[in-house]
Amino acid sequence: MGQALAMEMAPFGVKVTIVQPGGYGTDLFTRGTTMTEPRPEYDTLRARLAEIWGEDAGPRPSTAAPVIMELAGLAEPPLRLIVGGASYDMVRQLEEARTAEYRAWEHLSRKAPG
Repeated sequence: MGQALAMEMAPFGVKVTIVQPGGYGTDLFTRGTTMTEPRPEYDTLRARLAEIWGEDAGPRPSTAAPVIMELAGLAEPPLRLIVGGASYDMVRQLEEARTAEYRAWEHLSRKAPG
């Protein structure tokens, strides 16, 4: 959606950047998921998420603010910006895996016209 929005707004001089932030220490995955009574059917999911999140809440969101402010001041901002070193590495790995999959199945993709 963000990329489509960027394409649609470009003729009007509106710049759009898709910000891809890493994990930051907010209450979203702690207090945000415990504000209601836990339902037993989600116990397995809650346990798995607690295992994934662990104790490390990540850096404070305010540490990303200078990067976002710099981005907002750019005359020609990028279409996408990964925020955070660990996130950058993870996104690059995902992109490389996606590219490898595209290449592996290129022969099938090219069988259809268009």
